Parts: sequence; C-alpha cells; structure tokens
Amino acid sequence: MHIDDIIREKAAEDGQFAIAYAIQQLAHQLYRLGIGSASTDVGALEYVGGQVGKVADALNKVSLSMGEVATVRPPDESGA
Repeated sequence: MHIDDIIREKAAEDGQFAIAYAIQQLAHQLYRLGIGSASTDVGALEYVGGQVGKVADALNKVSLSMGEVATVRPPDESGA
C-alpha cells in the first residue's frame, strides 16, 4: 500500500485530518504553480505570461512587415 492510499483512508475516517490534508495539498499545488523547485525566480504562470507576450510581439512584427495594421476589438456584446 502506498503512503498516499494510507493518508486518503485516514482522511475518509477523520474529518479534521481530511481538512488538514486538503489544506496541505492545496498549499503544495500552489507552490508548484509558483517557483516550485525550479532554478528560476519566476513561477509557471509568470513564465507562460512572458511567453505569450513574446509571441504577441513576434506576431506584431510579422504583421507590420507585411504592411498590415492589427487592431484589437472588444468582444461582441451580443455573443455572436
């Protein structure tokens, strides 16, 4: 039996333990979304945001080199 199975069984029997286990799991997952044990000072979400920005810049350069002007419009309120 794996340790996770033992912990889940205990959590199923003991409400206070279940709450503590859930908080611990939430903290662990939030840590992983942050820097985790990576050798970087930015978290996963910050890294993805930075990459999206780089892609947007590259697309803008391509668009400008083709002589087009890209515009961003707000979404249609009607949902169409």
